Amino acid sequence: MKIGVISDTHDQVDNLKKAIKVFKKEKVSLIYHLGDVCSPYFLMLFKEFHCEVKLVFGNNDADIYSHMKACPENVRLLGRFYIDHVDGKIIALIHGDIEGSAEALFKS
Repeated sequence: MKIGVISDTHDQVDNLKKAIKVFKKEKVSLIYHLGDVCSPYFLMLFKEFHCEVKLVFGNNDADIYSHMKACPENVRLLGRFYIDHVDGKIIALIHGDIEGSAEALFKS
């Protein structure tokens, strides 16, 4: 399984379209977005990924209710932190703006 990782898209449509193109070419079957989508309506572009997108919120994703309303079916909004299990591996998703988060993960 190929997993794509993206973060801090900050409503940058051109950059997101580049990522969509690369992920499609590489036949990525799961995408992790590690926060800072920013505008809830920017999420609508994520339906172009044509695979599941698991997204944790960043410090610029304040309007969670609007994100939920604008979210396409292939995107799962997971809160500020999420632990996933894929192919026997444990994967932690976090934006990284929470002080000490990386250190706490490595100790767990």
